[in-house]
Amino acid sequence: MKSIVIIQTALAFFLGISSLILVYKLINRYISSKVSLESNNQSFGIFQAGLIISTALILSSVINPAINAIRIVSVGSFDLMLAMKSMAYVLIFFAIGVLFTLIIVGSGVFALFRMTSVDEWVELSNDNKAIAFISAAILIGLALIMDQYIGHLCEIIVPYPKVFQIN
Repeated sequence: MKSIVIIQTALAFFLGISSLILVYKLINRYISSKVSLESNNQSFGIFQAGLIISTALILSSVINPAINAIRIVSVGSFDLMLAMKSMAYVLIFFAIGVLFTLIIVGSGVFALFRMTSVDEWVELSNDNKAIAFISAAILIGLALIMDQYIGHLCEIIVPYPKVFQIN
């Protein structure tokens, strides 16, 4: 049982780091195609920090369902088939987390930047820190609102054993 905790911790760390890097690179590639930013632009750094924090909040919600799936699938003897089944659940939750992160962050940025009369991309290029803080706060707030629901979505997939119900 102790070894499964170590495996779960290592898995959470590896998936957390890899998904943060993946989402960070995808979003930065998109932003770089929209505007050209200097490497020392503090506003863009603030905006990126908001993206990373919101990504971490959303992705943290899929870790518990993944751990629950590993625990339930690995009840009893642990063999190669169970290990593969556990990895399949983890990869499904990883994909759900990354997909919903991209959807939530992307739609949040799109909605925010369309609802205002200010061109946020230009303002970020001009190093407007107020716009960066507001944009980052909205993304973090949206992630705080949505993270539990994404976790619940993953919980639906976990193969919990049937429980006897008395009517």
